[in-house]
Amino acid sequence: MALVVGKGGLKLKEAVEDPDEKNTNNPVLEVGLAKLDKDGFPIVGPGQSTFRFSGGIGHYAARACTLAQLAEKLEIALYNSSGGRAVVDATGLKGTYDFRFSWSRMADLNDSSDGATLLNALVTQLGLRLEQRRSPVKVLIVDHSERFPTEN
Repeated sequence: MALVVGKGGLKLKEAVEDPDEKNTNNPVLEVGLAKLDKDGFPIVGPGQSTFRFSGGIGHYAARACTLAQLAEKLEIALYNSSGGRAVVDATGLKGTYDFRFSWSRMADLNDSSDGATLLNALVTQLGLRLEQRRSPVKVLIVDHSERFPTEN
């Protein structure tokens, strides 16, 4: 599968370094080791991204991340539902972006009702979509293996 820019255009904003990042006035809720903003999204540092699930809702937040990093996370999130297919970044965009989106984990992956699915959230909230495409992927092939140590 390929991550591409949707027909409506990209809805992401490029990452901007915030000099006052440590002095933010956003309310933070502590949940275990994760810090959440007032909307329930995980607060992450530059170059980091994370999924969080609560009450059937998935939240994804990223700071200063590439779309290739998003493609890797989508591959993990879609592993069971897509039959283990790889997701590659085919947007052609090389910048880093701050973004977050949410979706219903209870909705069927192919449900197109109200944008609550992961695939619909990509389109409506980020301006990205996944399309079926053949793409080269890296694989590791082990052509021989022996039990170690062997007897003489």
